[in-house]
Amino acid sequence: MKEAAEMKKDDSASGEGQTLPSYQTIVFVAQKFATSPEYFVGLTDDPEPMELVISRESDPELFAMVRDIISTDNPARGRLLAYYKKIPGEE
Repeated sequence: MKEAAEMKKDDSASGEGQTLPSYQTIVFVAQKFATSPEYFVGLTDDPEPMELVISRESDPELFAMVRDIISTDNPARGRLLAYYKKIPGEE
C-alpha cells in the first residue's frame, strides 16, 4: 500500500496530470466496501479487510460488546473469546 500512498500524479499516457486519491480517501472507500485498501487498489487478491470499523450509531450493542472484549482489563475477555470459538459458523 505504500506504493499507492506515495503516488501523487498519474503520468500515464491516458491520464497525464490527473491527481490520484489520497491514501486516506483510499482507506475510507475500502472501509465502505468492507475490503482492504490493498485489495481496492489491486495490490493483493485477498478481499478480506485487515481492519473493521464498527459504528456506535449503527450498531450500539455490537460496539459496546467489542469495546469490552478488546479491553485487556476485562476479566471476562478470555471466557467470551473461548465461547465465541465454540459457536458453530456458517458452512
